[in-house]
Amino acid sequence: MFTNSNDITPERMTLVFKEHGILPTGNVTMARVLKASESAENERFSLLIHYDDVRVISSAPRQVFMKISKPSFEWGEKEVRFYNEIAPRMFKRYRAQDFPVLQCYAAEYFPELGRSFVILEDISDRFKPAHDGAPPSLLHYEKIMEGLAHLHAYWWEHEDLGNHTPLPDAAMLDEQLTAYQAKYEAFKAHMLKIGRLGVRQQQILETVTTKWPSDQRERLLAGKGITLIHRDTHPDNFMYAPREVKLLDWQSWRAGVGTTDIAYFLAGFAPDNVRKFQEKRLVQRYYDTLLRLGVKNYSWQACWDDYRMSVGYCIAFLLNAWQPAWVQSGRWTIAERAMKVFDELDVMALYA
Repeated sequence: MFTNSNDITPERMTLVFKEHGILPTGNVTMARVLKASESAENERFSLLIHYDDVRVISSAPRQVFMKISKPSFEWGEKEVRFYNEIAPRMFKRYRAQDFPVLQCYAAEYFPELGRSFVILEDISDRFKPAHDGAPPSLLHYEKIMEGLAHLHAYWWEHEDLGNHTPLPDAAMLDEQLTAYQAKYEAFKAHMLKIGRLGVRQQQILETVTTKWPSDQRERLLAGKGITLIHRDTHPDNFMYAPREVKLLDWQSWRAGVGTTDIAYFLAGFAPDNVRKFQEKRLVQRYYDTLLRLGVKNYSWQACWDDYRMSVGYCIAFLLNAWQPAWVQSGRWTIAERAMKVFDELDVMALYA
């Protein structure tokens, strides 16, 4: 088990690499921290690895990215399961350049400690985060649409999805609305007190927290168009190379409607000059990729309506994560932007 940088020793790295089949012979002789960062949830390290057997250099990694969760981080187990159960299946079907997931060398969760770690390929030499919180080019927006379509197409109405994550049922959907309504009442009282909640915003929030769009409850219960989603596709979770995109932080994955990932990214974060002029074309790119990868019985109109509907979903789960500090941190502007899109796309009509 790794709890901090002091635990990253050649001996422990040797043990883990051997257990996971990364190091068939020899030992790790050096594991040097090149970069380190820390958040409320985890510690992250870029590591340079040396070996005592030159025969493994062609297959064993020379540099890795390691993430060690903190005890308070409740979703570490989900990320470990993603890399151990979900990602390997998709890597067998897709080329690495088409699929936005990093190669994982080792991932373990320790329930008695509530801690986990993952060791991934280090892409920092080729991939960079966006400097201004948005993809560097239109090509990268397109790559995000295609990459998410690869994820969604693989698990689209997949018979095995329910063995990895709970599928929507009546109790789950009712509990979601109950949680949304409770959060909205606390949110409303706070925001009215500081004068930051308009009448139209109240109407939108009351709608998305009290009911599902028409026929959507039945659709979710039937599992129609349900797939595996990332659920946290904000710009800081993407890394960009000249012609590739990778998506990080897989601790929030679950079953849901695929366009939720698209709507959260575009409606919540895309600059107006990109979203207004490229939104429909980008969703079309996503849709065309789904069809190319084998998704059937899904019309373009159904996809576009799902995207519009997903804007409402995103507003609801943004609200569900609300804290009073949102206003000062600027996160409230994300929800405000999404509510503006809600009106521009006439999403309210889907709730009629």
